[in-house]
Amino acid sequence: MASGLETETALRSSSWRDGGWLVSGPIEGRLGMLVTELSPAGSRARMPIPAEDPLGERAGLALAINVLADTAGGLALSAHVGDAEGGPTIELRLDHAARPAEGASWLFAEAELLHEVGGSGYLSISVSDDTGRSVVRSAGHYLLRTPRAKQSDPSRPARAAELDTELRCPSDEIGVPDALLRALAPTGDDPEVWRLPAAEQLANPRGDVHGGALLTIGELAQRRFLVDSVGGAGPMTPLTLQAQYLLPAPARGGELTCRTAYVRRGRSFSTVRTELVRPDGRIATLVTGLWSALQSPNHDH
Repeated sequence: MASGLETETALRSSSWRDGGWLVSGPIEGRLGMLVTELSPAGSRARMPIPAEDPLGERAGLALAINVLADTAGGLALSAHVGDAEGGPTIELRLDHAARPAEGASWLFAEAELLHEVGGSGYLSISVSDDTGRSVVRSAGHYLLRTPRAKQSDPSRPARAAELDTELRCPSDEIGVPDALLRALAPTGDDPEVWRLPAAEQLANPRGDVHGGALLTIGELAQRRFLVDSVGGAGPMTPLTLQAQYLLPAPARGGELTCRTAYVRRGRSFSTVRTELVRPDGRIATLVTGLWSALQSPNHDH
């Protein structure tokens, strides 16, 4: 399983800046994530929108959205139950609404726990940009753990100052570090099976590949698979991406193998499934995507 960021780790390894916590977890810190609200009611966080990556695959944008959503959910669960260790993500679903608006600089995530069932917390997560455009609606199940006797105060601070008017930095000055883009680059030219190392740059605070990074790897694998399958038929747009986290993938450089195939191939809509397999042959994550060949004005993935 993969996970969002634990509250206590965030408190220990972060610093105040612009009224929020600068999260310095291995991948969240590289992406510039800030926590602006953390209380039993939920979490709010933000992350700069990265510039287009050199290959034009929008790998950086996908990574930013997926990591932000997954981490916001983990933070909200930790704050709600008062568990300093948080809980691993069991499954995470993202429904894509639109790309960030032209000129937008920041992504905002809000997460709250809706209910507890079967030893898990069910989280609702929304991601929007600083123009108010809805980018992603997300929902996920996270493992509930029994809090330790000594707990950190999840309401410290209960709320940061409103920052929307201060957050204007040109998006073309923001980029995903090259080390992250390199960590997402596959080897080989087979669109159905490709490989990449489980790099430490993609780690969560527990030392496993971050759940948002695993979802991104699956998303990119499916995009490349579809480009090869449809040829010159035009780009495909992700409507829904869902990850089921079965086992952790330690971020120690071991090889991850991505196996991608159609579940259903249609003229307008296709469902694709990707298995992310650990070096020991066991599946770490299953990613299922619903993709559309139809285009809309504000969602030109």
